[in-house]
Amino acid sequence: MPRITLGQKSRTGCRECKTRKVKCDEQRPICGSCSKFNKRCSFLRTTPYLWNSGLSNQQTKPEKVISSQKPRKDARKGSSKQAKDNPDFTLEDMRLLHHFTSSTSKTLSDDPEAHETWATTVVQIAFTQSFLLQGILALAALHMASLKPDEKEYFSILAASKQDAALKDFRHQLENITTQNCDAIFAFSFLAEYYIPASAGTVINPAATFMDDDFFGAIVDWLRLHQGTSDIYKRKGHWIRNGPVAPLLWRDITSERCLSPTRKHDVGDSRNYPLYDLVSKWDTDIACTSSDAQEEKINSRALELLVEAFNSSSEGSEANAGRMSVSELLNDTLPPEYEISPISKGSNYLSLSLGWLFEIPFGFVELLEQRRPAALIIFAYFAVLFQNAPRFWWNEPIPAKIVKAVAAVLPRECHRWIEWPIREVLGDDYYAMRGII
Repeated sequence: MPRITLGQKSRTGCRECKTRKVKCDEQRPICGSCSKFNKRCSFLRTTPYLWNSGLSNQQTKPEKVISSQKPRKDARKGSSKQAKDNPDFTLEDMRLLHHFTSSTSKTLSDDPEAHETWATTVVQIAFTQSFLLQGILALAALHMASLKPDEKEYFSILAASKQDAALKDFRHQLENITTQNCDAIFAFSFLAEYYIPASAGTVINPAATFMDDDFFGAIVDWLRLHQGTSDIYKRKGHWIRNGPVAPLLWRDITSERCLSPTRKHDVGDSRNYPLYDLVSKWDTDIACTSSDAQEEKINSRALELLVEAFNSSSEGSEANAGRMSVSELLNDTLPPEYEISPISKGSNYLSLSLGWLFEIPFGFVELLEQRRPAALIIFAYFAVLFQNAPRFWWNEPIPAKIVKAVAAVLPRECHRWIEWPIREVLGDDYYAMRGII
């Protein structure tokens, strides 16, 4: 007797409903069907391990890594254990905090006001919320690891120890967001977005060569980190946007100046013509789009936001012609080993890129995970926007890896639509990629 289904499948529904061939109501964090039948809903996994204490045991434990290493002969031996046993600041902690305020904070945004907020306001909040302080120290340690090859292993292990110390309290606080802890929770969720790609390939996470081999595992989890931050804002944005961390929010994420969907088909700058061409032919000429109404709605919204981000980058370049770029300003103040690559003058490409990741619909990440062609094409075009952001220690390889990952899984008949991202992002590698186009 054939199985009776409860409704049509949805491309953006949870995996369990798709497997059981029932209609998913797409309620989050757990859909109605999974709740009714007490199933483990895949939507619970749309917030990554930081939000799910059950997954933390899958991560490499710093204590195990430390025990497998040869003892150090310098004064830092055992400092990770000290930090775990003693909540007071150690000299190493003070060193890391100084590094964060003087250097790391300047690599988390392309907006000077956000730099100041990270270096002062967020640190002040961290003195009242220990999990945020540990998160700050963890990211500073990873930054130090990237700058000191001879001590990379030590600082990577130290970073893992700090992050592990922060997670338990963070998850506990997340269960009850209040006016007292919402700013710290929001700032910590930001730090996690930098921590994940920065830790990839280090001794604490050696298998995660970020997006090299596992597109679905690495990039999807990273995108879900951004959506976890977005979820916090959607729940408590009325507090956050009126609080001390508002400069991070309005400059780096949801500025109306950056992402106001007012000109869907106006790409502005002629250099972005391929994006305009993509938009103009989206509904008619692209055989890679979907006939599913919900999928098309999600993709259209993601594309609309991307167009507006490109528009804003063009406006920033014109309005600030002749001004020093963010990279030039930073390189005047940072030591030589911290200098960053130049970008277009006056354009907040990093802010716009983070804003797009923050604003895209939840279902877009699901479509990427399913290798849906239209979503993959849009994501490749996003890499062009991200490519123009400052080259910081944590984000430098990401745009190229996005384009390569998309090219590897996109159906051959759709490859012509990503030639522009390949050319813009990969540069000299473009002709090498032609073999798969």
